[in-house]
Amino acid sequence: MTDRVRWAEARGNMYRFLSAAFLEVPSAVMVAPLLADGFVDGLEEMFGAGVADDLRQFVRGFQGDYAALDQEFQDLFMVPLGRYVTPYEAVYRDEREIGETRVQGLLMGASTLAVKQLYREAGAAISEDFKDLPDHVGLELACMEFLCGAEARAWDQEDLGEVRRVRDLQRRLVHEHLRQWVPALCELIRERAAGPFYRGIARLMEAYLVQEAEALTSSRDI
Repeated sequence: MTDRVRWAEARGNMYRFLSAAFLEVPSAVMVAPLLADGFVDGLEEMFGAGVADDLRQFVRGFQGDYAALDQEFQDLFMVPLGRYVTPYEAVYRDEREIGETRVQGLLMGASTLAVKQLYREAGAAISEDFKDLPDHVGLELACMEFLCGAEARAWDQEDLGEVRRVRDLQRRLVHEHLRQWVPALCELIRERAAGPFYRGIARLMEAYLVQEAEALTSSRDI
Protein backbone atom coordinates (compact mmCIF):
# COMPACT_ATOMS: atom_id res chain seq x y z
CA MET A 1 0.00 0.00 0.00
CA THR A 2 1.50 3.34 -1.05
CA ASP A 3 1.65 6.50 1.02
CA ARG A 4 -0.89 8.12 -1.30
CA VAL A 5 -3.37 5.30 -0.71
CA ARG A 6 -2.86 5.57 3.06
CA TRP A 7 -3.27 9.34 2.99
CA ALA A 8 -6.51 9.17 0.98
CA GLU A 9 -7.84 6.55 3.40
CA ALA A 10 -6.83 8.68 6.40
CA ARG A 11 -8.66 11.66 4.92
CA GLY A 12 -11.71 9.47 4.38
CA ASN A 13 -11.58 8.39 8.02
CA MET A 14 -11.60 12.01 9.17
CA TYR A 15 -14.57 12.80 6.95
CA ARG A 16 -16.37 9.70 8.26
CA PHE A 17 -15.84 10.87 11.83
CA LEU A 18 -17.06 14.40 11.09
CA SER A 19 -20.04 13.15 9.11
CA ALA A 20 -21.10 10.82 11.93
CA ALA A 21 -20.96 13.71 14.40
CA PHE A 22 -23.79 15.41 12.50
CA LEU A 23 -25.82 12.39 11.39
CA GLU A 24 -25.74 10.08 14.40
CA VAL A 25 -26.58 10.29 18.06
CA PRO A 26 -23.22 10.21 19.90
CA SER A 27 -22.24 6.68 20.88
CA ALA A 28 -19.28 4.89 22.42
CA VAL A 29 -18.10 3.97 18.90
CA MET A 30 -18.20 7.60 17.76
CA VAL A 31 -16.47 9.01 20.84
CA ALA A 32 -13.83 6.26 21.09
CA PRO A 33 -11.26 7.95 18.78
CA LEU A 34 -11.33 11.10 20.89
CA LEU A 35 -10.69 9.11 24.06
CA ALA A 36 -7.78 7.15 22.56
CA ASP A 37 -4.34 8.03 23.90
CA GLY A 38 -2.61 10.62 21.77
CA PHE A 39 -5.57 11.48 19.51
CA VAL A 40 -6.18 14.99 20.82
CA ASP A 41 -2.41 15.57 21.05
CA GLY A 42 -2.21 14.67 17.37
CA LEU A 43 -4.95 17.17 16.52
CA GLU A 44 -3.07 19.86 18.42
CA GLU A 45 0.12 19.11 16.50
CA MET A 46 -1.77 19.24 13.21
CA PHE A 47 -4.02 22.26 13.78
CA GLY A 48 -2.74 24.10 16.86
CA ALA A 49 -3.89 24.34 20.47
CA GLY A 50 -6.88 26.56 19.73
CA VAL A 51 -8.52 23.88 17.61
CA ALA A 52 -7.97 21.09 20.15
CA ASP A 53 -8.81 22.96 23.37
CA ASP A 54 -12.53 22.14 23.50
CA LEU A 55 -12.00 18.49 22.62
CA ARG A 56 -9.29 18.23 25.27
CA GLN A 57 -11.70 19.72 27.79
CA PHE A 58 -14.32 17.18 26.73
CA VAL A 59 -11.93 14.22 27.08
CA ARG A 60 -10.76 15.33 30.52
CA GLY A 61 -14.27 15.74 31.87
CA PHE A 62 -16.19 12.96 30.11
CA GLN A 63 -17.66 10.39 32.49
CA GLY A 64 -19.59 8.31 29.98
CA ASP A 65 -22.76 10.42 30.04
CA TYR A 66 -24.01 9.58 26.55
CA ALA A 67 -27.51 10.66 27.48
CA ALA A 68 -26.26 14.23 27.89
CA LEU A 69 -24.55 14.08 24.49
CA ASP A 70 -27.74 12.70 22.98
CA GLN A 71 -29.70 15.60 24.45
CA GLU A 72 -27.26 18.12 23.03
CA PHE A 73 -27.44 16.47 19.61
CA GLN A 74 -31.25 16.75 19.72
CA ASP A 75 -31.11 20.38 20.90
CA LEU A 76 -28.62 21.48 18.26
CA PHE A 77 -29.62 19.55 15.15
CA MET A 78 -33.02 17.93 15.51
CA VAL A 79 -35.50 20.09 17.45
CA PRO A 80 -36.02 23.55 15.85
CA LEU A 81 -36.29 25.42 19.13
CA GLY A 82 -33.96 27.34 21.43
CA ARG A 83 -30.42 26.33 20.58
CA TYR A 84 -31.22 24.71 17.21
CA VAL A 85 -28.64 25.15 14.45
CA THR A 86 -29.93 24.33 10.97
CA PRO A 87 -27.50 21.96 9.21
CA TYR A 88 -28.57 22.67 5.60
CA GLU A 89 -26.47 24.52 3.02
CA ALA A 90 -29.39 26.29 1.32
CA VAL A 91 -30.40 28.07 4.52
CA TYR A 92 -27.02 29.82 4.67
CA ARG A 93 -26.48 30.52 0.99
CA ASP A 94 -29.67 30.80 -1.03
CA GLU A 95 -32.39 33.37 -1.40
CA ARG A 96 -35.64 33.30 -3.30
CA GLU A 97 -38.16 35.82 -4.54
CA ILE A 98 -41.52 35.55 -2.83
CA GLY A 99 -43.80 38.20 -4.25
CA GLU A 100 -41.64 41.30 -4.41
CA THR A 101 -39.38 40.28 -1.55
CA ARG A 102 -36.12 38.33 -1.64
CA VAL A 103 -36.19 35.86 1.24
CA GLN A 104 -33.19 34.07 2.74
CA GLY A 105 -33.04 31.06 5.02
CA LEU A 106 -35.31 28.74 3.03
CA LEU A 107 -34.77 25.04 2.39
CA MET A 108 -34.16 23.32 -0.96
CA GLY A 109 -32.56 26.15 -2.88
CA ALA A 110 -30.20 26.31 -5.85
CA SER A 111 -27.24 25.07 -3.80
CA THR A 112 -29.24 21.98 -2.84
CA LEU A 113 -29.81 21.12 -6.49
CA ALA A 114 -26.15 21.81 -7.29
CA VAL A 115 -24.84 19.46 -4.60
CA LYS A 116 -27.31 16.76 -5.68
CA GLN A 117 -25.88 17.03 -9.18
CA LEU A 118 -22.37 16.70 -7.78
CA TYR A 119 -23.39 13.52 -5.94
CA ARG A 120 -24.69 12.10 -9.22
CA GLU A 121 -21.44 12.94 -11.02
CA ALA A 122 -19.52 11.27 -8.21
CA GLY A 123 -21.67 8.14 -8.40
CA ALA A 124 -22.59 8.56 -4.74
CA ALA A 125 -26.13 7.26 -4.32
CA ILE A 126 -28.10 8.47 -1.32
CA SER A 127 -29.38 5.56 0.74
CA GLU A 128 -33.12 5.07 0.82
CA ASP A 129 -32.78 4.96 4.60
CA PHE A 130 -31.61 8.58 4.60
CA LYS A 131 -34.74 10.66 5.14
CA ASP A 132 -33.15 14.10 5.46
CA LEU A 133 -32.31 16.75 2.84
CA PRO A 134 -29.42 16.27 0.41
CA ASP A 135 -27.57 19.42 1.48
CA HIS A 136 -27.29 18.30 5.12
CA VAL A 137 -23.73 18.91 6.30
CA GLY A 138 -23.37 15.29 7.36
CA LEU A 139 -24.24 14.06 3.87
CA GLU A 140 -21.84 16.46 2.17
CA LEU A 141 -19.09 15.24 4.49
CA ALA A 142 -20.10 11.63 3.76
CA CYS A 143 -19.71 12.33 0.04
CA MET A 144 -16.17 13.53 0.73
CA GLU A 145 -15.53 10.26 2.55
CA PHE A 146 -16.87 8.40 -0.49
CA LEU A 147 -14.61 10.39 -2.84
CA CYS A 148 -11.54 9.80 -0.67
CA GLY A 149 -12.26 6.07 -0.84
CA ALA A 150 -12.53 6.30 -4.61
CA GLU A 151 -9.23 8.16 -4.71
CA ALA A 152 -7.50 5.50 -2.58
CA ARG A 153 -8.70 2.77 -4.95
CA ALA A 154 -7.55 4.77 -7.97
CA TRP A 155 -4.07 5.27 -6.50
CA ASP A 156 -3.91 1.56 -5.67
CA GLN A 157 -4.76 0.73 -9.29
CA GLU A 158 -2.40 3.44 -10.60
CA ASP A 159 -5.30 4.97 -12.51
CA LEU A 160 -4.22 8.62 -12.73
CA GLY A 161 -7.21 9.58 -14.86
CA GLU A 162 -9.57 8.43 -12.11
CA VAL A 163 -7.43 10.14 -9.47
CA ARG A 164 -7.80 13.42 -11.36
CA ARG A 165 -11.55 12.93 -11.78
CA VAL A 166 -12.27 12.26 -8.10
CA ARG A 167 -9.84 14.94 -6.92
CA ASP A 168 -11.67 17.46 -9.11
CA LEU A 169 -14.98 16.41 -7.54
CA GLN A 170 -13.44 16.74 -4.07
CA ARG A 171 -12.15 20.19 -4.97
CA ARG A 172 -15.58 21.28 -6.18
CA LEU A 173 -17.38 19.93 -3.12
CA VAL A 174 -14.99 21.65 -0.74
CA HIS A 175 -14.62 24.97 -2.58
CA GLU A 176 -18.07 25.39 -4.11
CA HIS A 177 -20.07 24.00 -1.20
CA LEU A 178 -18.56 23.18 2.18
CA ARG A 179 -16.24 26.17 2.45
CA GLN A 180 -19.04 28.50 1.35
CA TRP A 181 -21.25 27.88 4.37
CA VAL A 182 -19.69 25.61 7.00
CA PRO A 183 -17.78 28.49 8.70
CA ALA A 184 -21.13 30.17 9.47
CA LEU A 185 -22.54 26.86 10.71
CA CYS A 186 -19.52 26.32 12.95
CA GLU A 187 -19.81 29.81 14.41
CA LEU A 188 -23.41 29.14 15.40
CA ILE A 189 -22.50 25.77 16.94
CA ARG A 190 -19.77 27.38 19.03
CA GLU A 191 -22.23 30.01 20.23
CA ARG A 192 -25.06 27.62 21.08
CA ALA A 193 -23.46 24.34 22.20
CA ALA A 194 -23.87 23.76 25.91
CA GLY A 195 -20.73 21.68 26.31
CA PRO A 196 -17.27 21.28 24.77
CA PHE A 197 -18.00 18.25 22.54
CA TYR A 198 -19.81 19.98 19.69
CA ARG A 199 -17.80 23.18 20.09
CA GLY A 200 -14.73 21.03 19.56
CA ILE A 201 -16.25 19.24 16.57
CA ALA A 202 -17.06 22.61 15.01
CA ARG A 203 -13.52 23.93 15.50
CA LEU A 204 -12.03 20.72 14.11
CA MET A 205 -14.30 20.67 11.06
CA GLU A 206 -13.61 24.29 10.19
CA ALA A 207 -9.84 23.87 10.56
CA TYR A 208 -9.84 20.64 8.59
CA LEU A 209 -11.75 22.14 5.68
CA VAL A 210 -9.29 25.04 5.52
CA GLN A 211 -6.44 22.52 5.32
CA GLU A 212 -8.29 20.47 2.71
CA ALA A 213 -9.09 23.50 0.56
CA GLU A 214 -5.43 24.48 0.51
CA ALA A 215 -4.23 20.94 -0.25
CA LEU A 216 -6.75 20.40 -3.04
CA THR A 217 -5.82 23.72 -4.63
CA SER A 218 -2.09 22.99 -4.51
CA SER A 219 -2.52 19.52 -6.06
CA ARG A 220 -4.21 20.58 -9.29
CA ASP A 221 -1.29 19.32 -11.38
CA ILE A 222 -1.62 15.64 -10.38
